[in-house]
Amino acid sequence: MVIIHYNTIIHPFTLADNRHYVFYVFRYTILRHPLIKYLLAPIYLFSFYLSYQALAGNSVSAPANRQPPKNKTTPSPKPSHKKKDAERPPTSFFLIFALTTALSLITAPLVEPRYFILPWVFWRLHIPASPSPSPSTSTSTSTSPSPPSQPKPKTKPTHQNPPKNTLLWLETIWFLAINGVTGYIFLYRGFEWKQEGGVVQRFMW
Repeated sequence: MVIIHYNTIIHPFTLADNRHYVFYVFRYTILRHPLIKYLLAPIYLFSFYLSYQALAGNSVSAPANRQPPKNKTTPSPKPSHKKKDAERPPTSFFLIFALTTALSLITAPLVEPRYFILPWVFWRLHIPASPSPSPSTSTSTSTSPSPPSQPKPKTKPTHQNPPKNTLLWLETIWFLAINGVTGYIFLYRGFEWKQEGGVVQRFMW
């Protein structure tokens, strides 16, 4: 709340050019009432939480159904104390990413969506990929080494289709929709300024 109170800077150019989307964002949000900028604080914190969770990804520990073969000489697995740390993003990257993003955005009083391109690209590249589905117990037991006195059982190779990542498909459709709407508005929703008659003004990022 203190940061919002002392660092909500609106550049005059933001309110002077109605061809930019940020002009309408400021006009219909924080400029409506002085208290609206403070009501947006929970949204900022929730967005930070979602970004952190996306970087944390899913657990990378071994599935529970993959058990080692029962053998007296095989030592019992020790409990791993790094499971919790493996689910988190690297601390060094997270700190440097937050610092560089803050420096590049806070020092620019004029906010435009293009200023977020590089931070978003680095953030997106570091999101962990979805883990592959673990094989079934029958597959793991069939591939486990058998004692020398017994012949290895013959197993038929199974051909399974690769898992489809629904989130990637949704993300692709989401970006295509944004680009499609933006291109349509740019091409077919132009307007004219009174002081520049006959010149088509177009919305832009």
